Amino acid sequence: MGGLLAREGTNTLRVQPPFKEEIYFYQVFVGKEVSSVFITPITNDTESKQRMYQNGTKRTSMAEYEQPIPFGKSWYQYEVTAGDGIHTKKYTLVITRATDDTVTDRK
Repeated sequence: MGGLLAREGTNTLRVQPPFKEEIYFYQVFVGKEVSSVFITPITNDTESKQRMYQNGTKRTSMAEYEQPIPFGKSWYQYEVTAGDGIHTKKYTLVITRATDDTVTDRK
């Protein structure tokens, strides 16, 4: 995987830590008023473009999709198969939606 972008409306959300191919766990924090997030997964291999799945649903690189976000933590696993069709890598994105106004890590 070459990147992971997230936004809510016109606001870009901070994916933490900043994306690096060798890091496999990421987080995003949103306020209680956010009911969905737009996510754009990016592969760094053109042959992997059509070989990416998020929790079993096929996703295309650079194709933004809307993900409903329930209150609390939601776990999303991305599995990307390399162009050789054999090697895979798994990345996890956890989106935490606040249940009240006490979330402090929404920057």
